[in-house]
Amino acid sequence: MRISFLFWNLNKSALQDHVASIAAQHKVDIVILAECQEATDVIEAELLRATGFRLKFVPTSGSRAKTQTYLGSARIKMSDQFVSINGRLLVRRMRIDGCLDALLATVHFQSKVNNSEVDQTLESTNLADDIRTAEADSGITKTY
Repeated sequence: MRISFLFWNLNKSALQDHVASIAAQHKVDIVILAECQEATDVIEAELLRATGFRLKFVPTSGSRAKTQTYLGSARIKMSDQFVSINGRLLVRRMRIDGCLDALLATVHFQSKVNNSEVDQTLESTNLADDIRTAEADSGITKTY
């Protein structure tokens, strides 16, 4: 089974019509948004208008996550595995009926504008460590 993803950092702009258009054009299964200021029901409505099918918001178990995930198939099930303290990394267990059991890691990486190359390298190392910990805790080594 092929799964398609769309990740977009909206940069706090109302670009849901563009996201929805691309999701429709490419028949996207999972939409992941960063820096999204719009209410989830507004995003869901725009995705439904453009695609003709419902991409449902998947809430996180905590409010720290800096990304939002929308699923377009009832066959895909997700559950939170790990959310970093700063909310930049969200790791979810993704199951697809009889086809796949994997982790999906979504990252809202820190800006180059406000962080040095050294800061970004350190953050990358921390993210990799957190993903490895999530893999070890879940027993799953396949992470998207």
